Amino acid sequence: MGQDSEIALLRGQLAVLQPQVADLAARVQSNSRNSSRPPSWDGLARPAPKSLRGKSGRKPGRPKGQPGATMQLSDHPDKTVRHRPAKCGCCG
Repeated sequence: MGQDSEIALLRGQLAVLQPQVADLAARVQSNSRNSSRPPSWDGLARPAPKSLRGKSGRKPGRPKGQPGATMQLSDHPDKTVRHRPAKCGCCG
C-alpha cells in the first residue's frame, strides 16, 4: 500500500505543477510583439525589426543611360552673398 499512496501523491503534485510549467513556458515565449509589454522589457533578447515594405527589385539611383542633372557653376554669377557670423564662436 505504500507505493499506491506515493503514486497518488505524485500524481496530485503533477496535476498542480503542469499548469505552472505551461504558464512559465508561455512567459518565456512572450516578447513585446506578442504581448502588451513595452519594447524595453525585451532586454537583450529583443527580436530583430522587420520592415513591412516589400522589395521592388530596382537598384538605387538613376537608370542607366539617362543624363545627370548636376547644376554647373557659373563663371559670372548674378550676385554674390557673403555669410559672416555676427560674433566669434569661441570668445563671443
